Amino acid sequence: MNISLKKSDVNILIMLLGILIPVGVYFFIYNSYTEKTAALNASNEVLQSEVDYLQNLADHKQQYIDDTAAMQIQIEEIKSHFPVAYKPEDDILYIINVENNYDAEIPTVSMGTSSMIEVAAPTTETVEQGSPEVAVEGEDAVANDTVEAVAPQISLYQTPISISMTSTYRSLKDIISHINTDPNRKSISSLSVVFDTETGKLSSSMAFTAYSLTGTDKEYVTPNVSGVFYGTNDIFNTGAKSAAIAAEKKAEQEAEAAETEEAE
Repeated sequence: MNISLKKSDVNILIMLLGILIPVGVYFFIYNSYTEKTAALNASNEVLQSEVDYLQNLADHKQQYIDDTAAMQIQIEEIKSHFPVAYKPEDDILYIINVENNYDAEIPTVSMGTSSMIEVAAPTTETVEQGSPEVAVEGEDAVANDTVEAVAPQISLYQTPISISMTSTYRSLKDIISHINTDPNRKSISSLSVVFDTETGKLSSSMAFTAYSLTGTDKEYVTPNVSGVFYGTNDIFNTGAKSAAIAAEKKAEQEAEAAETEEAE
C-alpha cells in the first residue's frame, strides 16, 4: 500500500520533528546535565568548606602550637599541687607538723577512707584523615589513616579528715590559713569553735579534705618521721615470752630433779 503525502503534510512533519528534537535534547540531555552540575556544585561547596577549614588551620598553625604548649604548662602546674596518694602516715605527719609549728594541741584525729570524685573527663576521639585528600602547605596529605587520641586515666580522690584542737585565736587563724594555702590541695568543710573560760583558749572541731591525683608521673614517697621506728618483727614479743616460759620450765625440772636426788 502506497501512502502519498502532500507537500503541506511533509512540511508539518518537518516542523514537528524540528520541535520534538529540541524538546528531547532538553529533557534527556540538558536536564540531566543540569542535575549533574547541581550535584557537582553542592559537592564542590562541601569540599571548599573543608579546604577553607584546613587552610585556616595551616594559617594559624603556630598559634595553635603556642597555645597548646601554654595550656600544657598550666595543666602541669595544676597537677603539681596534688600528691599521688594520701595515706594515714601522711595525715599523722601533717598533724604533728601543725602542732610543732603552731601553738595548738590536737589530741584527736580521724581519717576517713579515700574516695574518687566524679569529674568530667575528655573522651576518646577518632580522627579520620585523608577524606578528602587535601594537601596543606608544608604538610603531606595522609589518606585512609585513623588516629586515636586516648585521654590519660587520671582520677581525683578526696580523703576526709576530722580533728579536735585546743589553740589560741591567733593560732587557729594561722592553721586555717596554713590549710587553705597548703601546696598539696586541701579544703576546710566545717569548723566549730567554743571558748574555754577556764583556759582562755579555743576548743575547735574541724573537718577538712585532702586531695590526691592518680595517673600522673609522680610516685608515692613514704614520709620519713625521724626518731620513729616503723614496725617490728614480733609486735607481741612472742619470741622473748617463749624463751622465758622455756627457761621457767627448765628451772622447775631442775628443781624437781634436785629434790628427787636429796630424797634418795
